[in-house]
Parts: sequence; structure tokens; C-alpha cells
Amino acid sequence: IGRDYPHRIVKNLRAARVDSLRAVIEVRKSDDGRRCILPCGNEGLLLQDGRVARCITRIDYRTNSTKPITKQTIDEEKWMKGRSKSRRDNDPLVVAMKDCANRQARMENISGVSFGYFPGG
Repeated sequence: IGRDYPHRIVKNLRAARVDSLRAVIEVRKSDDGRRCILPCGNEGLLLQDGRVARCITRIDYRTNSTKPITKQTIDEEKWMKGRSKSRRDNDPLVVAMKDCANRQARMENISGVSFGYFPGG
């Protein structure tokens, strides 16, 4: 895990965002990537009938930024709206994520090896 297969839990989100941005920019600069970029900077997807669908592309990708500009974060107000704490905390996805995080922490404690995200690793 971590060499050919991504780490399951990102421990350093800021570093992971920078690393991911760098990887996307690298692909966009490749010969194959350049063929998919439209003059406006958005990406194009060639459809089977020959038309090109324009894919709205994040500004940090379009501008070859070295720092992430777009960040997806939870909207706490919408997340909390209409949900009791008990209902939210018992959401199947939340339970699965907590279980995965707890399992990883136990594995790290037992093995003494951190399986978290390491930039460039």
C-alpha cells in the first residue's frame, strides 16, 4: 500500500491536495493530455459521434497552479440540517469510515509502521 496502491486514509490532506494537483498538471502537460485541452483551458471529451463535449475544469488545473485553489469541504449547516447527532453519527458511511480509521490505527499500533499518506511516497 502506498507504492502502487493508494493509502486508504489520508493523514495530511494539505499535502495530498498538492500532490494530486501536481499529478493532474503533469498529465495535462503530457502529449495525450494536451490533445484533450480546449483553447479555453477546459478539457474536451471526444464523443462516439465525433462531437466534443466540453468538461468544466477546475481553475487550478486550467491555470497550471502550484497551489490548490478548489477545495471540496463539507457544508456543516447542510450536513446538520434536519439530522440529529445520533442519526448523523450512525449514518452507514460515517460508521464505515470510522471503522476503517480505527482498524488502521490498531494496525499501526501493532506493527509500529504508519500506513498514512506520505508526500511523494
